[in-house]
Amino acid sequence: MSDGVPAVKKHSFAWRRKLFVGLLIGPALLLILTFAYWPILSTLQYSFNSWNGFSKEMTWVGWDNYLRLLRDPYFYNALKNNLLIVAVSLLIQLPLSFVTAYTIFKVKNRWAELSKVIFYIPCILSMVMIGLLWRFIYDYQYGTLNTLLKAIHLPGLARVWLTDPQTALGAILVVVVWVYFGYHCLIHSAGINALPVTILEAAKIDGAKGWVMVGGIMLPMLSEVIRVSLIISLVGSFQFFDLIWILTGGGPFHRTDVLATYMYNRAFQAREFGYGGAIAVVILLCALGATLIQNLWQRENAKGGQANEV
Repeated sequence: MSDGVPAVKKHSFAWRRKLFVGLLIGPALLLILTFAYWPILSTLQYSFNSWNGFSKEMTWVGWDNYLRLLRDPYFYNALKNNLLIVAVSLLIQLPLSFVTAYTIFKVKNRWAELSKVIFYIPCILSMVMIGLLWRFIYDYQYGTLNTLLKAIHLPGLARVWLTDPQTALGAILVVVVWVYFGYHCLIHSAGINALPVTILEAAKIDGAKGWVMVGGIMLPMLSEVIRVSLIISLVGSFQFFDLIWILTGGGPFHRTDVLATYMYNRAFQAREFGYGGAIAVVILLCALGATLIQNLWQRENAKGGQANEV
């Protein structure tokens, strides 16, 4: 009998431990299921139905909403704008933030360090606040930009920036670059400062200077940092909604619509929740695709690193 007591106590302790872990994880898991997975499943259900958001019954339409996407020019326009944001983020925002981070690294004074804080400030502001700020900057009559153009005797360049089909999308892209420029600059700056000083000093002794040092020594060592920055930028490019909605609402004439604003327009303004759900599924697939690219890239880098070690 005495030999069985420790086993019973051990079993009781294990059961209590599992219960304790369950109590800790349970609420968080419930929140995730309620506010993350359940909306995704509901949206997927809507995408195969026709529903106005008020009626008790939905009408099953199968793949009709997805087939409608293939014939919708406004959907392709919104997708094109999302891809344009991706291109601007990857080809302008990230290189510009890296060059700025490298310049701060080379200067190394308190003003340079202060500039990183200043660049990061837009990232801690709400998108609504940023949208209202840039609406004021772009305002035709009282805006900062047009006032500046008039002050330097260039009134002919003044525009109604956010309502002119020729300039609205470009004006938004400027804001997109400005908002997250400081975020990526901080990531690159942290990566550069973490580089081994001994390797950089050895490269200097061997004659590596300036951009030769950057391209031949620093960039290969910063590959993981750059990868993280690329993935964040890629995924984030499909999540713009509030900023664009505040600035233009997707107008003029859908010219600045992205997938998120077009989804909102169809679901909550046109009361086409089924079609809006189909657009939301496309956004989800784009985000999953970006994540898949990240994982494949990470595996290839890991295989390459193991091959180099061998």
